[in-house]
This record gives sequence, C-alpha cells and structure tokens, in this order.
Amino acid sequence: MKLNALILLTTAAVVSGCSTSSDLDLSKFVDDPCRLFTGNELNPADEFHDPKLKDTSQGPHCFWGPKAMTRPGYSVTLSTKKTFEELKEKARKGQTFRETTVAGYPAFVSNVGDGQGTCDTTVAASDGAAVEVQITTNFRAEPEYPIACELSEKLAGRVVEKLKA
Repeated sequence: MKLNALILLTTAAVVSGCSTSSDLDLSKFVDDPCRLFTGNELNPADEFHDPKLKDTSQGPHCFWGPKAMTRPGYSVTLSTKKTFEELKEKARKGQTFRETTVAGYPAFVSNVGDGQGTCDTTVAASDGAAVEVQITTNFRAEPEYPIACELSEKLAGRVVEKLKA
C-alpha cells in the first residue's frame, strides 16, 4: 500500500516547463497554509497527526507529521518575509542545488546534504514571495528516502495547482 501511495504522489502533479501568465497569489492561504492539504491528500497510505501551524522567520509554516515515525513528514512554508532570491542565494551553499521550473514558475530544488531523506523545492510567487515545500524521512528503508527531491518537486506542483485554483 505504501508503494501505491508513493506512486500516487509522484504522478499526481506534472512539473513541466509550461508558461505562466500570472503570479501565484499566496493571500488565500497566508493565514493558514495547513488548509492546502489534508493528510489523506498528501499520502492516503499514511496517517498524520493534526497539522502544526507556526510563524517562522520566513512566514507561515505548516507541518504534517506522520503518526508512524518511519514515514515521511511534509511541510509548506509561505515565504512572505524572505524573498525567492534571498532563499535561492542561501540554498546555493548546500550540497544539493538545482534550478528548475514547477508548472512554469521559476523554482529550485535544494538540500544541505545529498538530497536523500530530506529535500526542499522552492517556487517563486507574487511580489518576490515564495513557497517552500519539504519532504523529510530519516529511514533509508522507506521508498521515499532516495527520491526526496523528486517528491518535493512533485508536491510543489500540487501546491501551485492549489494556489492557482
């Protein structure tokens, strides 16, 4: 069942180089990015604790923590206090850094380590703001571990779809 959910997550959103005509508007979720997804939408094979909302130095942040310690957690930060360019400059210092596009929006994939287990995808939004999506799993035996960057990029595509809807 876990593998089926993993396949669902990896195929649920296409992150392509299609062109965009408007900025992403964070205002619909800036008060509570936890409203972006239910745990079931993130991964129907896993159970999650109630999402945790907090204000960070970047902006509002939501974390969906799994009930099973070995399963991945997901987070979304709406970066309203630090710009996309500031985040990109900091991310360049990590071991993993790759510029890309997510659903036609400028983005980058990054991690301080080798991109296994934990990885971030950050997408440019309106007025210099950004959306940072992270997947974290610390157990090498889990199927998500070696493809954390691919999964964060796919989840970022799903966030873009929600912000455009």
